[in-house]
Amino acid sequence: MSVFRKLALGSLAVALLAGTASADTLREALVLTYRNNPTITGQRELLRVTDANVAIARAAGRPQVSAIVGLNRDLTRSGILESSQGKGPTLSTGVDLSYPLFNGGSVRNSVRAAETRVEAGRATLRAVEGDIFTEAVAAYMDVIRDRAIVELNENQVRVLTTNLEATRDRFEVGDLTRTDVAQSEARLSLGRANLATVQGRLLASEENYRRVIGRRPDALQPPPPLPPLPTNPDQAVQIALASNPDLIAITRQADAARFDVRTARASRLPTVSGVA
Repeated sequence: MSVFRKLALGSLAVALLAGTASADTLREALVLTYRNNPTITGQRELLRVTDANVAIARAAGRPQVSAIVGLNRDLTRSGILESSQGKGPTLSTGVDLSYPLFNGGSVRNSVRAAETRVEAGRATLRAVEGDIFTEAVAAYMDVIRDRAIVELNENQVRVLTTNLEATRDRFEVGDLTRTDVAQSEARLSLGRANLATVQGRLLASEENYRRVIGRRPDALQPPPPLPPLPTNPDQAVQIALASNPDLIAITRQADAARFDVRTARASRLPTVSGVA
């Protein structure tokens, strides 16, 4: 069910991101999450680090240039007195150019391993985005739900307050007893306690909204309808096996490990380089 949920929410996120911008909507919340959420930002930067390893792996198969510069001066001494003048200084330089001609395939496999890990990193980024979007949608809906519950409890407290005033008036004219007044006061106290509880829950939901999305919620609009879902569980499983980013990331990591094995085996082969 978790895989199906990620696919549904991912489809919802794509549909919402393709729409027109509007404040205080679920689409706006998802856009802010994509831009501001620190978890997504950190995973995006980690992917950039992984991508840099491709260039590092390719550097091993490129020409290497080394230069040597020396400053020499010859001094000849015999006993206490200097028998000849020093010669120099002389400047010596040298440049070596080395190009690997054969390395057993280690560079090629290292590059392929790095590129495969980049693909795995991209899939992991999509998985992280799906998880964070799930949190964002849940936080959005929690705020809407808790605000509605708080409004209902506020209305209930107002009704109970009016009922208590009416009960006291009827008690004054002798229509009701002290027990009826006490019962009305107890119901009002319970309503106020419930109101304080749901207000605390709403405050927690709003802070969670701020943590995930990056700002405090304003007036939120109802979410749009969900996009079409798979017609049966078997179709959902097939979509998950083909498109789930977690499975894709694990598969790419396994492929990268196989390239690492080939790179290690290449170290047993001879290497040939041209030097000038």
